[in-house]
Amino acid sequence: MSEIVCAGCGAVTAGYDTVNYGSIDVGYRVLCSRCFNSEVATRVGLDKFEHVRLEPVKLSD
Repeated sequence: MSEIVCAGCGAVTAGYDTVNYGSIDVGYRVLCSRCFNSEVATRVGLDKFEHVRLEPVKLSD
């Protein structure tokens, strides 16, 4: 599993929990899902957005 540093908060994050966010005009940043969700919520005017972190479900054999 690869780990990536979030450009928003600086947290080391699993690669599957990141998003390349931006545009050709301003460039792209790699954000963790929490920073990405907060960024989008701010842009659309959701002042009371709360990110909920779900824990992975482990399946038993």
